[in-house]
This record gives sequence, C-alpha cells and structure tokens, in this order.
Amino acid sequence: MKTINLKNNSWHYFLAVTMGNFRAGSGDFCSYVRNVIFGFVLTVMLSAVAGFFGSALLAGLANIVLLAYHFFAGTAYVAPAFLAFGTVLLTAISIVAALVVAFIFIKDKLDDRALANEGKPDSFVKSAYQSFKDKVCFKVTFNGDK
Repeated sequence: MKTINLKNNSWHYFLAVTMGNFRAGSGDFCSYVRNVIFGFVLTVMLSAVAGFFGSALLAGLANIVLLAYHFFAGTAYVAPAFLAFGTVLLTAISIVAALVVAFIFIKDKLDDRALANEGKPDSFVKSAYQSFKDKVCFKVTFNGDK
C-alpha cells in the first residue's frame, strides 16, 4: 500500500487534529480528509457565531452610548432597539447553549455505543467496508517539522 508523507505544521493538519477528531497515529488518508473538511466547516461555523455575537455586542454598546448621549443632552430617547437586542441576544445564547449540550450528549452516546460494540465480531457490511477502505485509502505519515 502506498504511503504519503505530510508535514505536521501545515494548516490542514491543524484543522484535522485541533478542530477535527483525527489522531496522528491512525493514519489513513480518507479519515484525514474527512477530519480536515469537518474542521473547516466547524471553523467557518464558529467564525459566523463569533461574528454574530461580536456585531450584536457592538450594536448593544452603540445603543448604550446613544442612550447615554440622549440622557445627558436632555432629549427624549425611546430604546426599543436595545430591548429587542437583549431579547435576540438571550435567544441566541440559549440556542447555542442547547446545541452545545446536544452535541456533547450525542457524542457521549456515540462513544458509549462504540465501546459497547468493541468486542463484538464485525458484520458483513463492516468487513466489506474495511476491505474497500484498505484498498482505496492509502496510509498517511507525518514528519516532525514542528
């Protein structure tokens, strides 16, 4: 079987190991690419969530500054946008927290299922998939250029 050698200081290695679930010793190219793609998608999603919360925070701070200006200037200011911002922010935080809890719960259940199936003999489909993967997915090694 062909083996490819990759550097472990590359951006795709960072995505596969840090954001994905790739372990450096597990070594087949198909799982490496799958974890790079997963890491990329996770990075984009986290950037979008951070951008949303950052822009919401800036909008809220701008609204507070505007409220303070109108207070000290003695002009009338009604702040429905500030109240709506708080409601949207609390809803978004609740949704993100629920998604994180659901992700952790599902990952724990999948890990428990994998541990429970560890000693069982492989099914026909799993054996056929493993044989196909051994023929198609070549091995990956990493050199220590860190």
